[in-house]
Amino acid sequence: MSRQEFEIDHIEQKNNRYEALSVPGIPEIGVGDDIGKIVVERSQEIGGLENNDIVVIASKIVSKAEGRVIEISGIEPSDRALRLSKATGKQVEVCQLILDESTNYIVHGRTIVARHKLGYILTSAGIDRIDD
Repeated sequence: MSRQEFEIDHIEQKNNRYEALSVPGIPEIGVGDDIGKIVVERSQEIGGLENNDIVVIASKIVSKAEGRVIEISGIEPSDRALRLSKATGKQVEVCQLILDESTNYIVHGRTIVARHKLGYILTSAGIDRIDD
């Protein structure tokens, strides 16, 4: 069967329209919060979730729910972090966290692209500096 035949025979075409909606009333996320449960419950205000819906969750709230928030004042930077900081202009403690969370990286200007320990390729190894 050719790809064209497969598409015609087995894929129900709808209207090719996409709509983005935010889920209202998501509270401040804390350690141990069940993000999935919160999203399902709060989505009822917009009619609930339907088959084929795509839900996008910001990595920041996942980190908060997992308790992966670190007090930066407790970071002791290595010599390697000092060199990385000098090369990129990033805060030395942030550079240390990037090194701690990555297996390798490349630097392009101020940008650090790193392979996270879990295998993902992310800018700054997924480290996000937040003040809240």
